[in-house]
Amino acid sequence: MVIYVFDGQKDKPGLFGEIDNEYSLNESSGEDILITPKIINTFLRNHGLNKELRAKHLFAFGIGTVTTGFYTQWNLGLGTAGPFGVLAAMLIVFWFYLTFFTVLVRFSVNYPYAGGPYAYVRQGLGSFGGYLAGTATALQFICAAALVLIIVRKYFSLIYPELPGDYLALGIFALLITIHIISIWFSGIVQIFLTGSALSGIVLFFIGSYDTGQMNTLIEGPLIFDGWQGILAALPAFMWFYLGMEGITMSAEETRKPQRDLPLSLMLGLGTVFLLSLGVVYFGVVSVDGSHLKTVDFPLLYILSQVQSQDKVLLAAFGLINIGVFFTSINGLINGSSRQVYALSRAGYLPNFLSRMRTKHQTPFLVVIVPGLFSAIICFTGTFQTVVMLTLFSAMLMYLLVIISYLKISKSNLEIPYESRVLCHPLVLLFNLGLLVIGQISLIYHYFSSVWVILITYFGVGLYYYFWAGKHIRVEAPEENAAVSVQKKVRIEVK
Repeated sequence: MVIYVFDGQKDKPGLFGEIDNEYSLNESSGEDILITPKIINTFLRNHGLNKELRAKHLFAFGIGTVTTGFYTQWNLGLGTAGPFGVLAAMLIVFWFYLTFFTVLVRFSVNYPYAGGPYAYVRQGLGSFGGYLAGTATALQFICAAALVLIIVRKYFSLIYPELPGDYLALGIFALLITIHIISIWFSGIVQIFLTGSALSGIVLFFIGSYDTGQMNTLIEGPLIFDGWQGILAALPAFMWFYLGMEGITMSAEETRKPQRDLPLSLMLGLGTVFLLSLGVVYFGVVSVDGSHLKTVDFPLLYILSQVQSQDKVLLAAFGLINIGVFFTSINGLINGSSRQVYALSRAGYLPNFLSRMRTKHQTPFLVVIVPGLFSAIICFTGTFQTVVMLTLFSAMLMYLLVIISYLKISKSNLEIPYESRVLCHPLVLLFNLGLLVIGQISLIYHYFSSVWVILITYFGVGLYYYFWAGKHIRVEAPEENAAVSVQKKVRIEVK
């Protein structure tokens, strides 16, 4: 729990601590509550996460999580938008994530908790809103990990059919889960090396394709297909460049200097992804016939196989790098899902046993294992289309809730550390809300046969809150207590 130290002038964020039953927050406004060092130490011992991460680890988790988007899926947007339509769609997606990440920066430095989006929405939209945002985030990361596992299995079957692809995919997945259980620092080091390998693959692609591009390939035929309809239809494809990078905010409690490292890694990662995405799409569409590119499963490997067909060493190396790329994303997704589930469990929304620690390294091991099992089950039981739809819908729902929470908090004059600027102006954020609504409508339209999965999933999420989660909320959890302290104006004094 965040303790607000009352100094007679203004409440300031202080240390983490835990309130025993006898110290539970009183609903009356303005009551002083005494929190002893013993209670603080008890909380740190039972629920605190080790601060072992730096900006380089966060940057690797953020970039690494989205690397799969560079190697697959983005080419699906080429068939609906055309060359200039693709550029317009990419700029729209970048603008959205630039403004959204600016909101995340302002939230994350004020509420640096493992809850991430759940913590931010809990501040503005109450317990059900926070629970819904946290559940949507967990579903997004769990389903995204399942989706990448599906892609890995497909990759093995197409490129290395002689290998036992399913067993290899599950074996490496289990290894990454084990690494997360050992410690978050070890997982961060592994992520740095995996991300470096993935980025070297993109550089290798640039080198292999830069002198083969023909500008006339870019301008042949219509420059924009289907007008604005084509551009809007292409937006979800280019979301894969950024989807999941917000998982950086869920490492806040494990970051040594969150007020500095969270904004730095978020915005530096966003800029890096934007520049790399422009390069990937440009070299992709000028190197080969776009009508062929939009139908392949692994566009970068396909392009290199067309323009460097004689260089067997290059193709073999790039094929192996592809495998590492997929598991780079999975490693980042494991981190995001585990921390979100941990925060929800610690706060009582999910069964509390999930937040048990591996005491030597203060690692919440069950929140790594259980979501991983769900990802593996979804990978082998769900269809690609269904998993894509649930992932994108959950992500856009979470984005929508975070933005609405920010707007409500700003309107209520609750303190947020930075003054609003152009990127967080209410009109800009309302425009983003419109994009999200359009995006969800477009998603439902294109994947209508799978809508029943969303309806059943979120109906179950609502029922679970009504019958269980809403009745077991623990006010001593940091995300909950920070929200209650602000909303009820409770003053908590450490003596």
